[in-house]
Amino acid sequence: MTLKSKTLDLLVRMTNKKNVEAIVEKLMENLKMISSESKVKKELVANIHHLVDKYSPNKTWFVRTMNKLFIAGGELVTSDISNKFIKVVSKKVDKA
Repeated sequence: MTLKSKTLDLLVRMTNKKNVEAIVEKLMENLKMISSESKVKKELVANIHHLVDKYSPNKTWFVRTMNKLFIAGGELVTSDISNKFIKVVSKKVDKA
């Protein structure tokens, strides 16, 4: 495990509702710089999704951040992540 992947893992572990926006922004910046073939990128896509899903401060931030994840993560965004996103959005739209 490289120092960079350890640092990213530490950021994921220390995320909470108060710091999720800042940490996810930093993780997204790193996601864009990592090669698509890297195992770290695949793990980072999953970790970002987990943090956004768990700690999202509001629906607007959730949708914007997930859109950024789809763009930056590309084909590494799994169908499971896509399906969860669609379910969350459809629930939020129904409540609106």
